[in-house]
Amino acid sequence: MSFESSPPPPDKYNLKQRFDDLLRGHFQDIPNNFHLQSQLPGVTSLNIGAGSALPGQELPNSGYVAMYYDASDGKERHETFTMNEGVLRGRIPREFRGKFDNDDILDEVFKDMERTRALTEFVDIDGVFPPGFWPRKGPGGGGGGGGGGKESVPDPRRIELIVNHPEFIRGFYSPKEGGFEGYHGFIFPGFVVLEHSMTLNAAYFIDDIPYMAIRRSMPKQELRDLVLAQPWVARMRVGRGEARHVARLDYLIHNERDDWQEIMKKKIDERVAKYKEKWLTGANPFTEREEQKEAA
Repeated sequence: MSFESSPPPPDKYNLKQRFDDLLRGHFQDIPNNFHLQSQLPGVTSLNIGAGSALPGQELPNSGYVAMYYDASDGKERHETFTMNEGVLRGRIPREFRGKFDNDDILDEVFKDMERTRALTEFVDIDGVFPPGFWPRKGPGGGGGGGGGGKESVPDPRRIELIVNHPEFIRGFYSPKEGGFEGYHGFIFPGFVVLEHSMTLNAAYFIDDIPYMAIRRSMPKQELRDLVLAQPWVARMRVGRGEARHVARLDYLIHNERDDWQEIMKKKIDERVAKYKEKWLTGANPFTEREEQKEAA
């Protein structure tokens, strides 16, 4: 009698290839409080982070996914799954069995990362934002946008809108907690946008930044050094309250208004029109066309 081994289960979401494209070698680049949106039934958010899948072992391509959900008793709970080499392991809570599986969870994580280009366009810069306290609400912080007691939840549209703007150059975040915990910085010609991926956090604008010789293909360490040398960084090293009332930064409170995306785009487009020519003093070196000319 001969026995044939069962074929491996199909990779219905092409997870292993997407893991290679998105996360292999990049776990150390994952920001703190990296909460992602989820469309899975009953799941409020997903959080991904670096960490060994097995106690006492260092596995460079391993991490975890924490799933936050509303339990049947009405309380918010979370379940943690380990991820190694693109495979998610862990037990689905009883109330969700038969509704989705581990592959569905990992697909949700990858879809959000693909939309926001979270680890390809951004660099971690230690100390770029200040230490400090800010009221926290929900799993990702919050409290900066006047939500009237509502919970802060992920909204990837905030990051997606900015990274897909044609004049966006590169982004940054701080790997440590602080007064702008969870924020990302988006560098444009002549200004910087500070935006958070969670609701109940306002967006901020730093205007009139001087020209800096930055390019999209710049290595991460070179970009870190360049950003930290800029005089406008001091305007981010205050708490969010001071940013509004002392530094007088322009800001946008989203407050779930239907037109916040149009307002944000208008604020960015108006600044591009105002600063771009003055800031660049010539041809725009940040378009793919110009980079291709330089490479040739």
